[in-house]
Amino acid sequence: MGKRLWPWILVAFALSIALLIRVPSQSVTERVTNREFTLAINQNPNTLDPALADNLAASAITQNIFQTLLQESRGGELIPDLARTVTVQGRVIHVTLSRAETTSGHRVSASMVAESLARPLWSQVGSAAARRLLSPIVGSGQVIAGSSRFLSGVVVTGSESFNIDLSPGANISQFLHGLASPSLAIVPITDQSQGQANWQFTNLIGTTPWILKDWSLDSSLLFQRNRPGQDPSQIEVVVYQNQRQSVLSVVNGVLDAAPVNPGEVPTLKKRWRSYLRLFPTSGTLSLYYRGGRGSGYSAWSIRQWIRRALGPHVTSLSSRWPSSLLRNRPMTVWVNASDTLAVDLAQTLAAMEPLVSVHETSGARLTALAAQGTISAYIGRRNRFSHSLTVPLAHAGYLWAVSPSVARMSIFSDGALNWSSIQWQR
Repeated sequence: MGKRLWPWILVAFALSIALLIRVPSQSVTERVTNREFTLAINQNPNTLDPALADNLAASAITQNIFQTLLQESRGGELIPDLARTVTVQGRVIHVTLSRAETTSGHRVSASMVAESLARPLWSQVGSAAARRLLSPIVGSGQVIAGSSRFLSGVVVTGSESFNIDLSPGANISQFLHGLASPSLAIVPITDQSQGQANWQFTNLIGTTPWILKDWSLDSSLLFQRNRPGQDPSQIEVVVYQNQRQSVLSVVNGVLDAAPVNPGEVPTLKKRWRSYLRLFPTSGTLSLYYRGGRGSGYSAWSIRQWIRRALGPHVTSLSSRWPSSLLRNRPMTVWVNASDTLAVDLAQTLAAMEPLVSVHETSGARLTALAAQGTISAYIGRRNRFSHSLTVPLAHAGYLWAVSPSVARMSIFSDGALNWSSIQWQR
């Protein structure tokens, strides 16, 4: 009996070895080429029409589906997006398009863009933002009134070129910056005409690689890349109302990335802060001080202050307090209440140094107080004092909690994640 079993035992052992060798190689391939990236948004998007996107969640998604003619760089300069070149001659703007396709494989043509620019002004869309941005174009009033379907001031001159005629007195620089607004993203009119009332669910066809596969209202959205073989192959956007919960989900590996309000940083556990990354935009946050001389202000170094406020991965632009800052004297630090990064820095310093107090106000009042000389210190992005000490603190930017498995990602100018920039650690 034992002799009969041995051959079968050897066969079974050989098969198990083969399976052990084969299965891991398949799972590794699957993990590398078909990985899904999951990120959090802090509220439910009320629409996926970029012309009507009026909350950060909606805008964060639509910017990854639809492109604009121009984009603003981190420094505020205009750079090409769908437009390859933009030149101005008098009140006429000449636009030449880049070679691009929609997710359905159709070429982005000048006539498609000309039609798309008029769409937000139609009564069934009625975008207030687009109405303001497009008002300088000749014929915009007729489209808004419903007497014309398309803008007479947008004239197609070739398959990839068109002109935009502006009304007399139009601010050309302001109009060009408006072309970079997500509200004027190019949405083919066939999306809406073919999909009708449900077009956002059935015909959300943009000019990027992402296609909507599922939308569970108040819960999540799933997008799939239309070109296989690139990573990540899918993007899942999950609604998290509680920011601490979204950061904890990154720490626990449930999410790959989550935006973080700087005001929440002091409430996060120390280990959680190690997942924070600052994505710089234009400008630098500095402490501007107008006062007497002394021998250093605090026992805390500026580096310790920045690490505690923004996490260990955020680089401090200064290491030590200047000797001209008075020590052991009360100091009131003013901030613009709408600058959340500055508010967080000020409040963190006050928590570390009992002699520091914080006053929040509007940007206009902060400017007035600085000009009057009635305040001695504030944290901001530009010097409002005529004579002061400037202490650079950190780059201005947006905070995200990011999984260590993410090697690289970038953001748009408003802090939204650029899905096409994501790269995994290898």
